[in-house]
Amino acid sequence: QLLLAHAVGRFNSQTNRSEPLNPSEEVFSPVDDFGLYSIQRLFPEIRLGQSAEYLSTLIESLEASGYVRGETLFGFPFDWRQSVRNPRILKRLRTLIKTVGRGGRVDIVTHSMGGLLLKAFTITHKKEANEHIENWIAVNTPWLGGSTQTIYAALRGYTFGNPFITPSTIRAMLWGSPSIFELLPDFDHPWEHKPSLTVKNATTQIRLDTFDALYDFFWAHMRDCTVITPSTGVPERVGFDRQLWDYVMETKRFLRQHSYTPPAVAGDTAPGAQVSVDIEEETDAENFAAQISGHMRGSSETAGRTEAKPPEASTSPTRVHNESSRPPLSSNTSHLYTFNDHSMSAVRREGFAFFHLYSNSRDTPHSHTLDVGSNPLKTVADLNISPQEEVITARGDETVPLESLRAHGIGPEHVVREVELDEGGHQDVLHRPLLTAIVKEALGITCDWKGLWYSDTEGLFALDHLKNSRVEVHTVHSRLLLRGD
Repeated sequence: QLLLAHAVGRFNSQTNRSEPLNPSEEVFSPVDDFGLYSIQRLFPEIRLGQSAEYLSTLIESLEASGYVRGETLFGFPFDWRQSVRNPRILKRLRTLIKTVGRGGRVDIVTHSMGGLLLKAFTITHKKEANEHIENWIAVNTPWLGGSTQTIYAALRGYTFGNPFITPSTIRAMLWGSPSIFELLPDFDHPWEHKPSLTVKNATTQIRLDTFDALYDFFWAHMRDCTVITPSTGVPERVGFDRQLWDYVMETKRFLRQHSYTPPAVAGDTAPGAQVSVDIEEETDAENFAAQISGHMRGSSETAGRTEAKPPEASTSPTRVHNESSRPPLSSNTSHLYTFNDHSMSAVRREGFAFFHLYSNSRDTPHSHTLDVGSNPLKTVADLNISPQEEVITARGDETVPLESLRAHGIGPEHVVREVELDEGGHQDVLHRPLLTAIVKEALGITCDWKGLWYSDTEGLFALDHLKNSRVEVHTVHSRLLLRGD
């Protein structure tokens, strides 16, 4: 509760950032342990069971396969309250990629909003992305935003079931965070099944399924929707910010403009005006990269790296399910996923290779109706009022609807493989062995033995860690090992 009170910010239209209500404070993501500390668990210093585990399973699996912290394995924590096209964050990412990649190419795994951040990077830093990113593996990304649950969270204050957090505090934090509004459904996209939020009382019903309608409702009822007492001790009213809204609308147009639309489903996406992103000075980004890279073990530019060649692009998603799981959720042909599902292409493509993974396993909130009965509509945000809630669900990952999960908008020249999983939700899919296996294949690791890697260019090889922490590669020629015998 106290931590969230410090995280409450106000949008500064000069810097396009959410800044603390107390100007003497700074909120940041720790970059300890080469950036991995902040992304292994949601609350690194508090163990709350698997719900608090984040990328820990994937990190441990990659380490078991030969990746080494500070040599070939790094994390990129960032202030998730900020916009996905925030220049300072993108600048830090660019510098980090060049630093840890030592001028070569890196592989990147993103999850959820991290995918939107990297997409913004590939747009604003196209040359660097094509030159320095080898493989991009995106998992459960809300390409078109989430469901109208995002609006509900902003209105009511969604606590994620945590009894130690009050709705008023979480709501105050959300209203000052550009990223929360960037996760709204993109109402200007030509949806096949358009999300909507309906707010009604005994006499009036308002359907919110356009940005204009949502703006009018927020401006009429949410300008001062909650009170928060920051560390200054002076209570402040927090609510809808028109300048923040304008910036978010620019972000929506920015991502929509630069998204590839297949000819078969092309539509008028109302791109609007061009959006530019200013690039800040190098100093801040270089300092950030230096903190994460720290004292990188070893100095070899090729230490622990494989040059995995991406396969040819697939024309449709591959359905993946476990033999022990329930039947597939669609009529697509399903099969067990294996490491030998396809062979790597020997042809080097231009730019990065994109692997798209998403879950289609659960009922997911899609649209909402909030009924406040005989109360005025503005009381939908009153914490003393509990509106009747009706939820329409669709297929997805329990957080993001399937239509949004599929619409990556990455150009076909980059797309290598699209995999639709029928197991795991938005976050817990990160702990599924199947997801880990697919990530390993995308990275060119097609061997499940600890310390052994495989790539088309190197074959099967082992990594030996010497006393001076350098990494040495030894090729394994045994056919018995190749067969797994």
